[in-house]
Amino acid sequence: INNSDLIPGLKMSISSEKPDIIDMGNSKQKPDTAIFKADSVPTDGRPNWADQLVVVEFKGYYPSQDPFDDEDGKDAKLESDAEKRKEVRGQLIDYAELVFRIQHRTALFMILVINRHVRVLRWDRSGTVVTRAFDYVDTPQLLCEILWRISLLSGEQLGMDTSATRLYPNDRDYKLMDVLASD
Repeated sequence: INNSDLIPGLKMSISSEKPDIIDMGNSKQKPDTAIFKADSVPTDGRPNWADQLVVVEFKGYYPSQDPFDDEDGKDAKLESDAEKRKEVRGQLIDYAELVFRIQHRTALFMILVINRHVRVLRWDRSGTVVTRAFDYVDTPQLLCEILWRISLLSGEQLGMDTSATRLYPNDRDYKLMDVLASD
């Protein structure tokens, strides 16, 4: 997966080896992988929360690790009582919360892969919207369509807050901010 060209202009990179250097609150959160702009893909195995466009998490057992189980004709159980599902849901919430803390975001897309099943989540400050799970082996064209559509989205459509400007350590305003903070 590392630095693959699955999506034009974007790259996916494994990020589960080490926590991010700018780990807020010492959470040590490490999603399995994420989608980045091609020019900001990390090469150190860290999540690099500041540059993630789409978080991707992999889980092994479906439906036992699906926090949004809707199988067997049941209505969607968004508040499942199963302990493992609660744990996975909490992990996804932590990831979304961390991206919102580090980046200027209005929304965040996340892809959850559970064995052969995929869900797409869209988070905003009021909660999340979740797709029904689908089997990407039986319907690979659907996963390809989702990834293709993600590649066509602008930063604003991906949930980036365009009213904010990110500062980098070499920027003049970044240095000024540091000077003003030390006074």
